[in-house]
Amino acid sequence: MPLTKLNDDYTASPSHGVKFWMADEGRPVLCRVSREALRDHADRLHFEGTDERVFKACREVIEQIASDVYDSGASVDQTGSILVTSEALDRVGRSA
Repeated sequence: MPLTKLNDDYTASPSHGVKFWMADEGRPVLCRVSREALRDHADRLHFEGTDERVFKACREVIEQIASDVYDSGASVDQTGSILVTSEALDRVGRSA
């Protein structure tokens, strides 16, 4: 079952990237895009800005990847969050 956006809230951390909430049939699911993934993605897009700006500009793609990761049952970080990696964002960029 695909995840859906729970709300517009997110938390940016200089060392851990951005955490955001999605939902599985109303049940909250914590997701995170790593700082490395955000920086690598910004470099690929030639996008200048903070991790927060990169996240806001690419949120729809990041949320879709988080949903795909959740459906596959892979890439959970040490806290149990669904993790969006640099490799996942790169695959999406190459297929576009």
